Amino acid sequence: MLKKPRRKITLLKFADLRVLIVLLVIFFPAFLSCAEKPILALWESRELAPSRLTNVDPDFESADFWASRVAEPRALILTPEEIEALNRSALKSYINLVDIFALPEPLTRSYLQDMIIDLEKLKNGPPGYDHTNHPLTKIFYERIESSMGTLPETLSPQYGIITSRANLRRLPTNEIFLDKPFRNSFDRFQYTLLECGTPAAIFHATKDGAWYLIQVSHTKGWVEASKIATAAKSTILHFARSNPVIVTGARVEVYTDPSLAQHAATLQMGATLPFESRTEAFYRVTLPCRDENGTLKRTTGYIPASDDVHEGPLPFTMKNLYRQAFKLLNHPYGWGDLYEGRDCSRFIMDIYRCFGFNMPRNSLRQSQFNSKYRADIQHLQDSEKIELLKKYDGRPAVLYTPGHIMLFLGVIDGKPYIIHSAWAYNSEPGFFTRETKYVGRVVVSDTSLGQGSKGGSLLKRITAVTPMDEKDKPFP
Repeated sequence: MLKKPRRKITLLKFADLRVLIVLLVIFFPAFLSCAEKPILALWESRELAPSRLTNVDPDFESADFWASRVAEPRALILTPEEIEALNRSALKSYINLVDIFALPEPLTRSYLQDMIIDLEKLKNGPPGYDHTNHPLTKIFYERIESSMGTLPETLSPQYGIITSRANLRRLPTNEIFLDKPFRNSFDRFQYTLLECGTPAAIFHATKDGAWYLIQVSHTKGWVEASKIATAAKSTILHFARSNPVIVTGARVEVYTDPSLAQHAATLQMGATLPFESRTEAFYRVTLPCRDENGTLKRTTGYIPASDDVHEGPLPFTMKNLYRQAFKLLNHPYGWGDLYEGRDCSRFIMDIYRCFGFNMPRNSLRQSQFNSKYRADIQHLQDSEKIELLKKYDGRPAVLYTPGHIMLFLGVIDGKPYIIHSAWAYNSEPGFFTRETKYVGRVVVSDTSLGQGSKGGSLLKRITAVTPMDEKDKPFP
């Protein structure tokens, strides 16, 4: 007798539950759509961004268009002497720039303390994934640490020149570090690409002599010993300070013979080699090579005279700045310069190298390069940022948001425009979805990218403006 009422109550509860589910199905998506951001993203939509991004007119993808908006696009912004003074000032401002020829001798082991700490963080931190998409284990790091040997208490730097394109690595290994399996676009062991002709200070070698721990002007790291030729400090200094031929195109090939048949090296924008002479057919440059003992052997290299190179730095004008930037339009993105690409900070560095700037390799440090004139704007509202950016129109400036740096172009119809090397951005989400659009190249865009996403638009996230001139800041 008592079981029947209980059964009815149970059936009633079940019916109520079905009604509740139906109501949730009907009304919950509507509730989500009214929210500023999705409460629950059940699906991440991934697709390629359009070839021309939203709000970008065809004219905006032309250097001449932006130069035409400047009153005097051919006016010299800074002289070579003023640029060199900025470089010297930057060496004193703790932004990871080093004059390798002014390093004290000997150095103490503490100079490498940051790399020692970094290895410990890798060993004890969240696991990365290798090229097989398996976790990197402590055994892997212990094997690497063993191969490095014991760093001496004092370091007496030797000197060398990079002889072919080489990867500067976080550890002495070509193994990769992925944050997530099957996401091989970002190898966290990769620092940057070093080009033929890059001078370096050498601190230490692995036990087998296969890797050198080195310092270049903008960072420290490990490079394969087969990619560097050693010589006396005075020899390397003379090589580095010689009158240069500067690559002003996206990339240029160097040959070992005047008939241009035997390829020797590939150089990208901003790279330099010592100038020897010029004929109607080619430039002669000094090409660094290794002999059988790994020491420096200098030979003559040949670059076609028709190639995009310049003897000495380009005049620093707005017209030239825009031209250099747009030569790289649609160039592929590559974290740490992997896969023949450029990431955001390499894009900025390569452009400014053409004018003689010795830029840092890191986006934050680049935003601190001309610190005297840098404007911190993170507390401003979007409308206030736009008004401020109008005052930088026609000036050389970079915009910084944590983790990303962009070359400022100007403000049109109330929209700030930039050219930058971008990987991806999140667009405004829909029902239960988070949308990621992949760019993967150098593009022109406005700063609305990311609007409506969790992180907000680029404009909202911009925290600093750094001009590369010496005019007073339009902001206290």
